[in-house]
Amino acid sequence: MIPVNYHQLYYFWTVAKLGSFRAASQSLYLAVSTLSVQLAQLEKSLGMRLLDRNRRGVSLTPEGRAVYERCERIFTEGDALAAMVKKGPAAVPPPLRLGIPPSISAWIVLKTLDFITSTAPNVRVSVFGGSQGELQERLQTHSLDAAITNFDYTLTLGHDFASRLIAKIPISFVGTPKIKRSVPRFPKDLANVPLLSRTTENPIRRSLDAYLREHGIKPRMEIEIENTQLIRLLALQGRGAAVIDTLTINEDLKAKRLVKLHSSPTRMEEYVWLLYNARPKSNPELAKAINGLAKEFSIKL
Repeated sequence: MIPVNYHQLYYFWTVAKLGSFRAASQSLYLAVSTLSVQLAQLEKSLGMRLLDRNRRGVSLTPEGRAVYERCERIFTEGDALAAMVKKGPAAVPPPLRLGIPPSISAWIVLKTLDFITSTAPNVRVSVFGGSQGELQERLQTHSLDAAITNFDYTLTLGHDFASRLIAKIPISFVGTPKIKRSVPRFPKDLANVPLLSRTTENPIRRSLDAYLREHGIKPRMEIEIENTQLIRLLALQGRGAAVIDTLTINEDLKAKRLVKLHSSPTRMEEYVWLLYNARPKSNPELAKAINGLAKEFSIKL
C-alpha cells in the first residue's frame, strides 16, 4: 500500500477550505498549476475524485467530503498541538467559527457574541458571513463550529450536528409615516404600496405569502432580498413597506423614523436556530463555549 502523502492532503484541505485553487495558491505560495498536479496525484493514489471544479471555485464530491472531514481533524489538531508546544498548555484556544447569514438581525449577532464573551471569555470568535447554502457547505466540511440561521437543516449535516430553537421574533409591516398614510385600512391597502421582503426561499416570505393570500391581497413586490439591514435602509428611504423582524427596527420605531402599519400583531414570527457541531472538543475553553450556546443561549424579547 502506498503511504498517504500528507503534503498533498494539506493542499487538498486548503483548497477545499478556501473554496478555490486561486485562493489556496495565494495562501500556500504555490502556483495553481502545481496545486492541480499535486491534487491529481492525490486523487490517483486514493483511487477517487475528491473535488469538482465549477464557476464559483470547487465543491467536494461525497468521497471528498469524507476525506475533508478527516483532514479537518488531523490539521486542526495539528495546529492546536503546535500552539501548545510553542506557548505551553495555557495557549490561546482555537477560535469558535460562527456562521451568520445576512437574513439574521445584527442585534442577534451582538447578543450571541456577548453571551460567548460572558460564558467563555478566553475564546476568540471568528464570524463568517454567507448564504444559507454556503454556511451549510461550511458546516458539512467542518469549517464552522456553529451557525445562527432561519433554517434547521441538521438532518442533512450528519450525526455530528445538533440544533436548538433559540428565538421566535414577531414580524411586522413597517414604513415611514408617509407610507403609513397610504395604508389607512390595514391589511387591505397593502396592495397600494410596494413591499420590501425576503426572497421566496425564506420561511418569513412563505409566511408573508400565506398572510397575503388569506386576506386576498395581490402584492406589489418592490425588493426581494435576504439582507435584513438593506431592507431596513430601503424602508427608511421610503421605498415601500418592509416586512421585517421587530428587533431590527426597534430603535427606528422608538425614534418614529418607522411606524407599524397595523395596530394588532400579525401572528407571523421569525424562527431562529442555533446549529452546532456536537462532537467533543479537545480544547476545554472551546468546549465550554459551544456547550454554553447549546444548553443556555436564547434570545429574550
